[in-house]
Amino acid sequence: MSDGRLVFLSLAPGVWGAERSMLTLAQSLLGLGEELLLICTDEGLANEWQRITHAPVEVVAIPGGSRRAVVRRFFGQVTPRTSRTDTLVIFSYVLAAGTLGRFSWPHGRPRVVIDLHDTLTRHKGRLALSLASIRAHRVVAVSKFTAQQLHRPLRNKVRVLTRPVSPISFDPPDLQSASIRVGVIGRIHPQKNAALLIRAAEELPDVRVVVRGDVAADDSDYARSLQELGSSRLGTRFVIESARPWRYALDDLDVLLVANSSEPMGRTVLEAQLRGVTVVVPDSGGSTELVADGVTGFVYHADDAQSLARVLGRLRETDVMGMREAARMEAKRATDPVAYATNYLGVIR
Repeated sequence: MSDGRLVFLSLAPGVWGAERSMLTLAQSLLGLGEELLLICTDEGLANEWQRITHAPVEVVAIPGGSRRAVVRRFFGQVTPRTSRTDTLVIFSYVLAAGTLGRFSWPHGRPRVVIDLHDTLTRHKGRLALSLASIRAHRVVAVSKFTAQQLHRPLRNKVRVLTRPVSPISFDPPDLQSASIRVGVIGRIHPQKNAALLIRAAEELPDVRVVVRGDVAADDSDYARSLQELGSSRLGTRFVIESARPWRYALDDLDVLLVANSSEPMGRTVLEAQLRGVTVVVPDSGGSTELVADGVTGFVYHADDAQSLARVLGRLRETDVMGMREAARMEAKRATDPVAYATNYLGVIR
């Protein structure tokens, strides 16, 4: 039975991987009898929430301005809508600062949980997150890597849970074809480090490189430079494709590569393992926590094109079918939505 509402707070400008996880979690929480509310600023996210969960959602309009002003205005909208019996689940790390604000809740201050799924590169951001965590009841982190961003004395408040993923059909590709299609999936952004794969594939004539994702307006110059680099070094073995709905994002790929050495976790790693796509990850960041090298995927030295090339060269020499099956079983256990929702409730309450 419900023990007060769970109120999710989000500033996300759309439905990205973290938001898909939130929607999957919410769906399972409803099945466990929880009462939910989403307060967000994006109409697209609100529509997906209603379509998938049919639970209440409120969209608030926040004028532009500094980050501090946006947080203040957002919580100004939140406080009249919540009470001390609620649990606020902060799903955008920039809102964590609101836990320090002296906001007036008409019916008493609610419990606060921070869902941590971002990598903060600046010391100032990590300090602000640690300070906010002092006031939080609990921090749920998607990996040990993200949890380590908090100052050590606060880590007793952190519990690490990966992510729930809706069931995916196990449909492994055949690596006996003439070429191996290796993909980098997600927003086309410098941090995704797709150029590393281009350099690694230069001496591997049977490797084709696919970069698949959306390009934000601020990243258009980077996308053009990436296209030029790939075309000049790989020719027709390189292609940039637009993003696909998540269920089709891995279509036609033999291998999923994580090239970002500071990836918070890598939801696409779990999706690939469930689907039967071989996973290759760096030895740093959160994604490496999802892979046992040579057992459920491959691990290479982060930011090292030669190390990545050696790993890709091993693909045809390895029992990838056995590896894919082992990866699927492990990912299925780790991502079961109902088990995840039950664990999530146990952590935050």
